[in-house]
Amino acid sequence: MRTESPTSAHPGDKAVITSDGTLHGWIGGSCSEPLVRREALVAMSDGMPRLVRIRPVEEVAGDDPATIMSRAQIKAGRGDVPGALAELGTLPATVRAPAQAWIDKAQARTAALFTQGLQTRGPLELDLGDRIGAL
Repeated sequence: MRTESPTSAHPGDKAVITSDGTLHGWIGGSCSEPLVRREALVAMSDGMPRLVRIRPVEEVAGDDPATIMSRAQIKAGRGDVPGALAELGTLPATVRAPAQAWIDKAQARTAALFTQGLQTRGPLELDLGDRIGAL
C-alpha cells in the first residue's frame, strides 16, 4: 500500500479479504474499505489482479510532492492546464521528471492555443500511474 495525504491508512498496511467479504486487517477508513472489499471480491471472481487507487477528488493543502501531484491531476482533469503546470512547476526537477513528457505537451498545447487566440481550458489528462510512488 502507498498513501497520499489525507488518509488514515499508512504505507505497509495490509488486510486479507475472504470470499465472503470479511476483512481481516487494516487498509484505511470508511472511505476506502468498501471499495477495496468490492474490488477484492471481483478479483477473486474473475481471477484478475486489481490496482486500486483512492485519492482525494478535491484539492488538498500541503507542499509534499504527492499532494502537489494530486492537485495537478485534479486541475488537469477539470481543464485547468495552466494551474496544473503551475503546481508541477513547484516541484524539484528530479521529482517533476516523470511528468516531463506531459508538461512538454501541455506547454505546447497552451502556446498553440494562445497564438490562435483560443482559451487554454479543456481536459488534458495527467495520469502518472504508479510513477508517483517514486516521489
